[in-house]
Amino acid sequence: MRTRSRGILRLVAILVSTAAAAGAADRLAAQKLGEPAAKPETGIALPDRRPPPTIQRVPDDAAVVEIERRLIELQNEDNELRKEILLGRSKSVDWWLAAVAILLTAFGVILAFAGIIAGTVSFRRFREIEKEAKESASAAKRQAEEAARFADDIKTTKQQADSILDSLKNTTSESVDDNPEKADEAARSAQENPAATFVDRAIANAILLQGSGNFKAAIEKWRLIADLSEGTDQNLAARSWFSVGYLYQQISDTEAAIMAYDRALQMNPGS
Repeated sequence: MRTRSRGILRLVAILVSTAAAAGAADRLAAQKLGEPAAKPETGIALPDRRPPPTIQRVPDDAAVVEIERRLIELQNEDNELRKEILLGRSKSVDWWLAAVAILLTAFGVILAFAGIIAGTVSFRRFREIEKEAKESASAAKRQAEEAARFADDIKTTKQQADSILDSLKNTTSESVDDNPEKADEAARSAQENPAATFVDRAIANAILLQGSGNFKAAIEKWRLIADLSEGTDQNLAARSWFSVGYLYQQISDTEAAIMAYDRALQMNPGS
């Protein structure tokens, strides 16, 4: 901007100087070429009716040379001014191009850095997800193993409970006296088993009553079991009447014991 202002001021100064030189040359030529009107040969002066001569301003050689020199200088200065203006514009364009290149480079670096950060964050998140997935898989595996063990325990417990119930149905009051601890354990397990039937619980109560010495109450339980089993489970009915007879025998009621034994033989003649 400063270069352009200086060039304009110089151009105005050159134009003013050139105009002044041209005016001086014109005045000099007018003075050399101006001639008065010719006098007539007769002694009588007649008025000159011819039109005044046209003054042709012809500059001398020195003025022409000076004008040409000034024009050449003006042309040179104009060329220099144009060069300076173009050079200034070129420098300005180069500066802007350099600034744009720097901005683009910085933007590229920022994008690359952002890409690196995004890649790092994504990789870390991927690792976290992978770790969480492995932990979830391990937890699911442990839960599956625990569920399998729990199912096995349930299956084993059910088998044991079924075995206890089966053995309980083969129990008589006589076998209770043979192994009272085993009979007591089987009776209590049957009471806690949700799969135990009403008959199973009745047998367990009869065994516990007998173990506590309450023979009469135990006799009534065995009678109830016998009545419920007749017609559906003859073997259980026979063992129930046998248990009644055995308990009557323990309290020295021989006649009632014989009657109970007879009923047991009627339920299972082959025993």
